Amino acid sequence: MSCPPRSWQVARCRGALKAMKPLAHLVVFIALLGVTLGLRVGGRPYYSKDLEEVIWRASRIRARDIQMGWQSSRYETFGSQAAEATILEKLRQQETGLSGVQGAKLEAKVRGLLRYLGEPTFGAYYSLRTRGLRYEFIPESAASNQLAKACREKKLASLADEKGAVRLLWESVRQHDGYSVTTKITAVALDTVKAAISHTNSGKALIVGPARQGFTVAAELRNPGFHYPGTNEAGVLPVLFEFSFLAKIDDVGAAGPLLISLLWIEPDQDWALNRLITDQYLPLQTLF
Repeated sequence: MSCPPRSWQVARCRGALKAMKPLAHLVVFIALLGVTLGLRVGGRPYYSKDLEEVIWRASRIRARDIQMGWQSSRYETFGSQAAEATILEKLRQQETGLSGVQGAKLEAKVRGLLRYLGEPTFGAYYSLRTRGLRYEFIPESAASNQLAKACREKKLASLADEKGAVRLLWESVRQHDGYSVTTKITAVALDTVKAAISHTNSGKALIVGPARQGFTVAAELRNPGFHYPGTNEAGVLPVLFEFSFLAKIDDVGAAGPLLISLLWIEPDQDWALNRLITDQYLPLQTLF
């Protein structure tokens, strides 16, 4: 027959167990931490993928909400005389600080530009870019490669044919799945027209400037290579006129902002096309 444990032995065992509890907890914690870290490190691509998906979904929802807000505006037919007159009147209210010549030339340029956006043709584009202006046409990188390829394929007689080169580039941006597609502004929200005079010629300044409308994803239309002498004189601030409005294109159904910048060319006493920034929801397929 075994003897019952003595009181001092029982107390000793209880003390040992009590001392082991923190150690056991520590061991369990370290084990769990190891498993968690292993999952985090080993499953990092999955965590990154999940995060990217959450951000993508949130961005899509936000973009959809913005688009719905644009859709809720009241739109008028873009090409109507009434719409053109209203836009010009709103722009005149922001012409303070321009000379009489600048104001008169601005109105003529804007009229031509509005008509081009409503009924785009190469002749109208080329006239807006060149008429009354001294300029150089130096194709930017992508355009230069495209024109060189066109020459090799006998689609362009010579790189010296500047007007032919511009026409080829203008036509190319309208191609979609082998077909020529003309996108044009068909409606405008007249109560969203904004305008301002600026002295900073940058896309970033334009997007956050007083004529801004807000974008989901902004996209600037290409200038294929037009440059105007006398626009970068040292110590002379550029004069730009910026205006914007919400618009709709053809039967796409979506709405979005159009943000336009014109640059005053002092030697020629006229305005030149400078920048046109639009939104992903307003896929305007043309050059600027």
